[in-house]
Amino acid sequence: MWFRPSDLCIGTDGAIYIADWYDPIVGGHQMRERNGYGRIYRIQPKNKSLQSPALRFDTPAGLIEAVRNPAINVRYQAFEKIRALGPSMIPRVQTLLKDPNPYIRMRAIWLLATLGEKGKAEAIRLLDHRDPEKNMVAFRALRQADSSHVPEYAQQLIRKKNPLLNREIAFAVRGMKFADARSLLKDLIGQYQDPDAYMLAAIAAACKRKEDSVYSQILKPLLDSTNWKPAMVAVLHSIRPPGACEDIVHRLSLPGVDSTKIKLLGTLAFIPSPCAVKGMAGLIRSEDSSLVSEARWWLAFRRTNDWQDLVDWGAYDSLIVDPETRIWNEGLNRLMTEKGGARLEAALELALDPSGGLLILQLISNGKLDPALSRQISDTLFYNPNPVVRAMAGDLFWKNKYQYSIDVIKRMEMNEDSGRLVFNRACIHCHQFGGKGGSVGPDLSAVAGKMDVSSLLDAIINPGAGIVFGYEATAIKTTDGMEYTGFVMSDGDPVRLKDILGKVHDIPQKTIVGRYPLRGSLMPPPQNLMLRDVDLAHLVGYLKNNR
Repeated sequence: MWFRPSDLCIGTDGAIYIADWYDPIVGGHQMRERNGYGRIYRIQPKNKSLQSPALRFDTPAGLIEAVRNPAINVRYQAFEKIRALGPSMIPRVQTLLKDPNPYIRMRAIWLLATLGEKGKAEAIRLLDHRDPEKNMVAFRALRQADSSHVPEYAQQLIRKKNPLLNREIAFAVRGMKFADARSLLKDLIGQYQDPDAYMLAAIAAACKRKEDSVYSQILKPLLDSTNWKPAMVAVLHSIRPPGACEDIVHRLSLPGVDSTKIKLLGTLAFIPSPCAVKGMAGLIRSEDSSLVSEARWWLAFRRTNDWQDLVDWGAYDSLIVDPETRIWNEGLNRLMTEKGGARLEAALELALDPSGGLLILQLISNGKLDPALSRQISDTLFYNPNPVVRAMAGDLFWKNKYQYSIDVIKRMEMNEDSGRLVFNRACIHCHQFGGKGGSVGPDLSAVAGKMDVSSLLDAIINPGAGIVFGYEATAIKTTDGMEYTGFVMSDGDPVRLKDILGKVHDIPQKTIVGRYPLRGSLMPPPQNLMLRDVDLAHLVGYLKNNR
């Protein structure tokens, strides 16, 4: 039985109504449910009968009672009629400020701000109330009813130094010019206390399109005066002003280990400016070995997305290739140019390397390696420490024609402990189960509730028969001759693809020269993993009985 709520509302009686969207393939493919239903569920307190009240919109008392109603359509009608009656309704609306239900009290504040100048004055008075939630709602209501005086209302609240209210102020100043918002922004940043992710997001929103002005006139003096304390570094990270590039690089170049350095490196990486590219490249050339690998990773990663059009990358590409990749490239060069024993030696070295083995297999799959040499190194590939290499090698060299019988396996003993060993040997690199494992393929933690034993065995034995949505294999060729195989995670620019090792690649659209779907699944069949019937029985027993 599948349950996927698609809509929710509250009735006039206070019950919750939930629309359930249901069809035979909810949750993925191959669920094999034969019935599909659409239902509306009604939820009410246990042992309590709810009744819809009589609604009166033609009297002041009836309108106030309708404001208390849980149904939004009822409240909307009441709000509109109360607004039409104007200031005469203020005394009645004020009675709701003493209601025991906090939601009803807040509805009264929203109403007051719309009831003329007298009602607005009552809402302004609530900005000084001792309850921060009333301050917040009054500020929101006044922003909507009287946007021209928002700076004055914000100045009234910021003196309270309350993070809840400061977040509201930050969102309120988003559209202001820097000159109008300068005083408020200075107080917001100066009052920030680390850690507060919500406040940081609000400050970032407040500084949008005025980051450099905020940095030069407010944040930089605060950083210098506090010796770049973590709270101010966190604010810098949230707004990422291009004007801070040189100061960040200078700070990162100072000797000694600083707990803020990794944070600052990430800040630099998310500044969309040529100065950030230049600064990151300079850090790779620096003598601080603790930053070189991190800086190289960031430079390589950002080259494929937000930084791809900022600079001419010809001057930086040599910095992106790390020493290990250079070794693979040298081995690949020897493989393609040497002859005889030297060529075989290069091939064997690559075949034993976790990533080199993938390069070899790609050459073999594309028909770019001599078949005789392929046969010479085939056995070596099965000793590669990377289980993906071993599985792919099995697909290429070990074409076992062994057939499995689901009916026979279902009747076998299913030992959970033995199944755990099978999972850890053959599945854990690509699949998670119970919070452990890789993220290449689908999470198997909830598989017991989705498939019966026959369906689960069929999915293992014939992995290409029913591929889970989002795990369709795709191959992408690029202008530099590379070919990427895996799952497309997002189809924008760049295309984000996760390969069979779980590594994510961001591939710019302009570099793609070919793209095509692959038939079948990237998951190898069990015979390629050298699994016997009994191994599959134990594996299914482990997955089904460890929910």
